[in-house]
Amino acid sequence: ENAGKGFSVLRSAMGFLTAMAMAQISSMIMSFFSNALKIAKEFRGKMAQLNFAESILSKKGMDITREELDGFVDTVVDKLKYVSKIDATDIVASVSQMSAEFKLAKKDVLGLSEAIAFMQLSERSFGEEISNGTSIVNAALDGRSNYFNKYGINITKASIKEKVYAMGLAESGQAITKEMSNQAAIAILIEQTTGKTDELIKAIEKTNPALAKQIEAEMVAQGATLAFGDEVLSLTDAWNNFLL
Repeated sequence: ENAGKGFSVLRSAMGFLTAMAMAQISSMIMSFFSNALKIAKEFRGKMAQLNFAESILSKKGMDITREELDGFVDTVVDKLKYVSKIDATDIVASVSQMSAEFKLAKKDVLGLSEAIAFMQLSERSFGEEISNGTSIVNAALDGRSNYFNKYGINITKASIKEKVYAMGLAESGQAITKEMSNQAAIAILIEQTTGKTDELIKAIEKTNPALAKQIEAEMVAQGATLAFGDEVLSLTDAWNNFLL
């Protein structure tokens, strides 16, 4: 009799554990599904921002196509191997929208995109919170040397002033406008990050290989999640079109 009761208790316990395991698995699947859709929708939003940016830049007189903006994204990904396509798309979309305000040339859209990607990867290599593109550009415009110095970048109010005159934006002694100052600051940011990408990547791989592997794993997982989410959205779109 005692053996029978013991078996009954064991069976109940096994059933409870099985139910708990199934609930946990179900929760994980739902979480993955929800996250995949979220990432896919956000990525579509970034792609839409690129379309909008291309339209605005073209209206402002820049000879640029959507294909060129996509090429900028690919270039950022190729040069900074630890920056994902999702993040690169976000950066290029953000810079493209800044371009009209700061009157950037086409080459500077790519240059500033690479500079922001470099700064974000540098922040991650230092274990710091990653700043968005706008925050990084604003730090450059303000000449916040305390932010840039640790990454080997020298942008100060004095260096911005010197750059204005060096670029011929104003004659020596002439009053410097905010527009001139902004152009000079962005030029310094681009110049001082250009050519440092390989050095940064080698430093990460040599001094913190665990971080390199972590980022690679995250990028693979992010890519797979995006692909799944995009497939689900495509099927949903097709179904909705069918119903119409």
